[in-house]
Amino acid sequence: MPRRSLAELRFPYKGLNESFSYHGQRSDTSAQLQNVRAFDPTTGRSRGGQRAGLTKYLSAQHEGGANHIQCLFSAAFAKDAAYSATTLPTRDIKRIAICAGDVQTFTTSAFATPTSGSNALLSTAPIIQAAQLFDKVYFADSSSEKFYNMTTNRVSAWTASAGTLPNDGTYKPRLICTYRGRICVAGLPKDPANWFMSAVGNANDWDYSPSTVTETQAMSGANSLAGKVGDSITALIPIEDDLLVFGGDHSISKMVGDPMAGGRIDNVTNTTGMLFGAAHTRDPQGNTYFFGSRGGVYRMNPAATTVERITSTVIDERLSTIDVENVVVNLVWDDRTQGLHVFISPLTAAATTHYFYDARQDAWFMDVFGSTDHDPIAVDLFDGDDPSDRAILLGGRDGRVRKMDMTAKDDDGTAIDSHVLLGPIKQPGGSGQQLTELTMVLGKDSYPITCEVYSGSHAEDAFNANPVYTTRLYKGRNSVKRPRVRGHAMYIKLRNRQSGENWQFESAIAGLEVYDGSGQRIYN
Repeated sequence: MPRRSLAELRFPYKGLNESFSYHGQRSDTSAQLQNVRAFDPTTGRSRGGQRAGLTKYLSAQHEGGANHIQCLFSAAFAKDAAYSATTLPTRDIKRIAICAGDVQTFTTSAFATPTSGSNALLSTAPIIQAAQLFDKVYFADSSSEKFYNMTTNRVSAWTASAGTLPNDGTYKPRLICTYRGRICVAGLPKDPANWFMSAVGNANDWDYSPSTVTETQAMSGANSLAGKVGDSITALIPIEDDLLVFGGDHSISKMVGDPMAGGRIDNVTNTTGMLFGAAHTRDPQGNTYFFGSRGGVYRMNPAATTVERITSTVIDERLSTIDVENVVVNLVWDDRTQGLHVFISPLTAAATTHYFYDARQDAWFMDVFGSTDHDPIAVDLFDGDDPSDRAILLGGRDGRVRKMDMTAKDDDGTAIDSHVLLGPIKQPGGSGQQLTELTMVLGKDSYPITCEVYSGSHAEDAFNANPVYTTRLYKGRNSVKRPRVRGHAMYIKLRNRQSGENWQFESAIAGLEVYDGSGQRIYN
């Protein structure tokens, strides 16, 4: 006679894990999931459900038209005119978007073009980087020498008052950042291992050999005791005030201190390099996350002394097969969800997958947006004064800026196809079983979802099978379902793909009849 058994089906709060065997899938992980989170974004509770969606940050399209956003950048500067002794100090924040070489500022209401902002930069550059020094934002696009003055609202030519702005005779820099009050640039195709720094506090002073040597003068790798980096520079990451990390093609180095005050360059690792551009970010603890030049996501400690590959035992195989020469990868840390977004967008519109790392659970989740227009080429973590303005901004392929919206139930009107696979449900020793009951509880505000049962003679069989039982689940406690499905291994899939809907998972119990004896074949 069969014996009764109950199995709790837990939401995989430890995320996607594709490194185990089908039969040996660890508890609290899933072999397949998409567009879900362990923490429900509507309440912040650890109960599982659909991820938050996307909404337009502003309804207008950029002046650059239906071309991808090349750069998103936000900069804060003093607003002296608004200050009074009876009010809190205020600041102006400029949100800058570049598309087809056109520089525009924007608010939640509209785009605006600064004086000389149209056709200011290289329209064909895949990405454009920016860096702020005081009230000016300087650009690097490999071709132009321009900056935006936030006080005068004008884009102007960037010219050197001393020395010469860095170039290799053909190209201008493609990488830029601010370090120790200096504008730092790199990424010259014909001088890829060299770096260049302006004088402290003066982005126009590039004189590496002034008549009087000072600790604040301009300097480059070719003119300093620190020397060039022993690799092609692919990323510039300033960390606090005494550490500048150089991502390389196949290595990582760091500058400790200032090059004119005894600063030196040390090797961090030769195990991996970094992807070109903005494939890096930092968390509140000072850890740096980056996408490796050979695939995989890494974490580097605040002192830039150790590097670990955090995808190696989870989803590494799928990240190792990405064509890194034809995608733009952006990493951004999300304080609200306490995790890392890894956006992987092909330069030419095509199906793609993005990833979210939940640091609270050390768990990875897979995301697919509702349209390829939503896949971001440029990303900015905007820290506005208004709570509604504190958001991750995504520059799409269609010249529009969207934001990750915790209240959105779809991706800017396009349905989110969210699903998760629970299981496998199996018995020790391979005993046969029959799924006789399913007791499911969803959130009280959950939209309906589809529940499917997959069955097979072993876990891999069930994983690749077609569903043998399908039912609908609704908010709150559902009536007991009676699938009467037999198999040595089973999976339960929960799914929703309707626009304007989301769902939350509370609990699930599977009622089983177990047939003892490995010789008992009950699978049909």
